[in-house]
Amino acid sequence: MTRAVLLARVEGRVEEFARTRDPSLLLAAEAEADSRALLELVGWETDRVDPGLDVETVVAVAWLIWLRAEVRESVAEAERDVELSIDLFSAVYDVLPDHVPSQLRDLLAAGREGRPVTGVQFYRAYLETGDPAFLDQSIDLLRAVAAITGEREPLLARHLSNLSMALFGRFNLSGSAEDLDEAVAAAHRAVVLCPEGAEHQATFLGNLAVVVLTRFEQRGMAEDGDVAVEAARRAAGFSTLCLAFKERYAAFGVPSDLDGAVESGRAAVAAGQGGAGTNLSATLVLRFERLGEPTDLGEAEELARAAVNAEPEDAMCTANLANVLYLRFESTGASQILDEAVRLADLAVTLVDSESPYFGQHLATLATHLLTRYETAADPSDLERAEDIGRRAVSALPATHTDLARAQSTLALVLQARTRLHADVTVLDEAVSLARRALHHTERGGRPAAPFLTNLAAILQDRAGVRGTTADLDEAIDLLERSRSVAAGDDDRAAALSNLCAALCARFELTGQVRDIDQSVEAGRAALAATPGNDWMRSTRLSNLSAALRARYESLQAIPDIDESVDCAREAVERSTLGNQAYGDHLTVLGGALQSRWGGLGTSDDLNEAVAVARGALANTPTTSPDLAGRLTNLGSALHLQAQENKTVGDIDEAIEVSRRALSAAGHEMHERLAMLSNLSFTLRTQAELSSDPAGLDEAVALAEQVVGLAQNTDPDVTTYLVNLAIALTARSRATGSTVDVEQALAHYSRAAAIRSGAPFRRLLAARWGGQLAASLARTAPAADLFKMAIALIRFAVSATPDRRSQEENLARIQGLPGEAAASQLEAESNIDALLALESGRSVLWVDAMFGLRRLRRANPHLADQLAALQSLLNNSPPSSNTIHTTSHVSPAG
Repeated sequence: MTRAVLLARVEGRVEEFARTRDPSLLLAAEAEADSRALLELVGWETDRVDPGLDVETVVAVAWLIWLRAEVRESVAEAERDVELSIDLFSAVYDVLPDHVPSQLRDLLAAGREGRPVTGVQFYRAYLETGDPAFLDQSIDLLRAVAAITGEREPLLARHLSNLSMALFGRFNLSGSAEDLDEAVAAAHRAVVLCPEGAEHQATFLGNLAVVVLTRFEQRGMAEDGDVAVEAARRAAGFSTLCLAFKERYAAFGVPSDLDGAVESGRAAVAAGQGGAGTNLSATLVLRFERLGEPTDLGEAEELARAAVNAEPEDAMCTANLANVLYLRFESTGASQILDEAVRLADLAVTLVDSESPYFGQHLATLATHLLTRYETAADPSDLERAEDIGRRAVSALPATHTDLARAQSTLALVLQARTRLHADVTVLDEAVSLARRALHHTERGGRPAAPFLTNLAAILQDRAGVRGTTADLDEAIDLLERSRSVAAGDDDRAAALSNLCAALCARFELTGQVRDIDQSVEAGRAALAATPGNDWMRSTRLSNLSAALRARYESLQAIPDIDESVDCAREAVERSTLGNQAYGDHLTVLGGALQSRWGGLGTSDDLNEAVAVARGALANTPTTSPDLAGRLTNLGSALHLQAQENKTVGDIDEAIEVSRRALSAAGHEMHERLAMLSNLSFTLRTQAELSSDPAGLDEAVALAEQVVGLAQNTDPDVTTYLVNLAIALTARSRATGSTVDVEQALAHYSRAAAIRSGAPFRRLLAARWGGQLAASLARTAPAADLFKMAIALIRFAVSATPDRRSQEENLARIQGLPGEAAASQLEAESNIDALLALESGRSVLWVDAMFGLRRLRRANPHLADQLAALQSLLNNSPPSSNTIHTTSHVSPAG
């Protein structure tokens, strides 16, 4: 067939198609055969342009193939047509540029100059150079191409998927929410337009999975998580599927998602897919946090280190390893591991551009690690830097970002720590506000809220201590109850329970409600049961439980409580590391428990150890520490007790010096300051007694009066404060002969015994001591009234303790009271009250008999055996259902 005939047939098909748009004209087998024959006839070769080329023939075939690409159903065939037509037009462009499609003219001109022209070419140029201008041009061109490509044209899906990737690239530079939304929309439309089983379907699905998963990570919308999982599954992109499952598990806590993440992560590693090691490592970290299996953490670290070695400048890989090491530190408490975690988190921040949407995430991680290191090593520079980094993180993250809550909560905890360090209470309100916003952001997104509830509660508890009111404490306890109920794993639940233990104990110290301290102990024990033996937080939870048990012992005088308190505190110290900030905390708790046990049971070994432990805690406390005042107070209290026990002036002088330093270092917490002032007053009174020098009694009285004037009547420690004031006034009256002091002392004893929120046993002692003072001065009526109050309180004071051993110990401490009371009533001519006092003394006589059992055995072995058998029977009987609990926690000395 001649050139003229073939040329006429090709041109005829092109002209007819332009008029009718009938695809069969171009897709017919005859059209393909005529085109090939015509090119062969003129000697066309794609790799060589003949100067004598038949331009007219090449232009005709080029237009047929160019137009045919638009009507192809197969994307691959359409792409081949486009490539061939571009080759043909390139051959004639220099001769007949006006005969080339307008869409190709700039492309061919740029090709002559070596410049990118198509959107894909500009995107490749951006990847090679990192120049954002190329990325902007790529997006503009890809948008234009997609806009002019018909909905039914097979190339549209390809254009949309390319546009999605370019927009996603720009989002990774700028964090633009609009770019991310457009990228998701374009990728989704590409998947919808792509026929099932088409050549590029897996690519389009994979692109959709990546962009929609990123939006899910940013905003936490459940439907995005579901789309990401389904798209990654259909694309067989195991690495992306692992990440999608992991993020959905992190958001909603469904165990099957975690299983799916591990399974797909292992498949991705086996297939050598990109990012597989880091994704699987992060997934194993989540499973370790849920199940506590050490092998998961070990494998996660191995994978993370391999990923960093392979990609040392990848911020995500570096940050992942930092997080793995942070968990390793939490399991071991090894400071060098935390140091490496901080270094890597710092490096991750430097590896990402400040405009990147991931910059804020890396900042938040670094702030968390710095805060933890401050809490363990007490370096103020870590706290200062954590605040700076935390503020930058909150500013860098958009309002819709799921990590904003983490950044806000971390900054709130940093501000809480700053308040404790510098006594700067003004930032506590900001900390509460940040913690509330973090909780709101999390709950609005439907994500697990337990850690955010716990953090807000901890800050509210601190603010309650500063303000001395229960409103913040009540809210903190409600939040911790919610946190316990919604906790996704044992770690979150244990944290909520331990904080609940501390909050309930704090409220008990303000109100004296027995239910609070019982629930505090219960929560502390539950927290400990939920904490693995190798968890670094176990020591803190032991200390919280110890403090609650001590508080209950101080109020109820139950000996098993103080024994368990000492045991818990001692284990906490043994688990802690010398030099660790928490080590001093645990020593302080142990010292307090030992002092309390010595005060109740009088074991000299406890007192000696209490002094040594208090000195150790103080030696482990920086001068800038917010804990300095409390630790000085504990040492002063221990030295005071030692001075009373040994009658040593040197100990009491040091106790006063240490107590004055404690007051100077104390913060704004009112309850703490009142206890310190009361303790100093009591110590000054003891100094006057030991030195026979009354010079300090005026200050002792003045301090005690200041405390009573400032304390609220609802404070259960008011009983102690009033007793300390009465003792100081009595001591001064003996030194000066002042009858006014005596009258005031009797009034304070009477008031102390009547404080309903006070500890029953402390109230009983106030009434008895007041009665003894009145009787010694022949004040018959006041003595009778006070002893009558004391007798009435025996039942409450003794039956408040559930175990018989403690009841017997408490009865032994009031030996002689019934006789004193009866004598006083007889003196007041109240025979019936005298009889009642003696009747109440039968229980005391029983205890006298028990403590004299050894002597009785020597005199009458048979009777002693009968008495011992009866004691055993009573001790093994269940407690009476009529047991009355009325109590409070008394921490000040005296």
